[in-house]
Amino acid sequence: MGEQKKLLIDLDASTKRADWRVPCSYYHHPRNDGAARLREMAAFGVFCRHCKEGTCIRACPKEALSRAEDGIVHRASMLCVKCNSCVIACPFGTILEELIPLATSQCDYCVARLSGDEVPLCVKSAADGSLQYVDASEDPSKDIFALNDHVLVRTRTWKRDPVKGQ
Repeated sequence: MGEQKKLLIDLDASTKRADWRVPCSYYHHPRNDGAARLREMAAFGVFCRHCKEGTCIRACPKEALSRAEDGIVHRASMLCVKCNSCVIACPFGTILEELIPLATSQCDYCVARLSGDEVPLCVKSAADGSLQYVDASEDPSKDIFALNDHVLVRTRTWKRDPVKGQ
């Protein structure tokens, strides 16, 4: 039996799109943009450098950013006013304005809602390959990192050692 299929976000490809909004079949909210939330989670989980100084956290006037025990920065969307202070404060330029939506949606990863070879609506709509539905797992040598049990992120990351290929 193969692995459970996962959503794969190609973070580098998604930032090249002029319009990221993709349709979603999340039934709790008809205008849901769960894919945008996944991009934000991917940016903070994989792209962010998790620096000790936390200048983005300190720069937020509404205390919308916090660091979890695992070191990953999280944004409280109900506190965020999208002032972009965190974007400006990030010394590495990894918090991109287009990756932080003002209105936050959710993604249920289409778990238990797909049958057979069915593919999530967001993946069908992303013809550029920025979203895929794959049988895969984390593979840092291919710049693929696990965000959680249901989502993989492909991006060039600072964690990769170009000399060793890891």
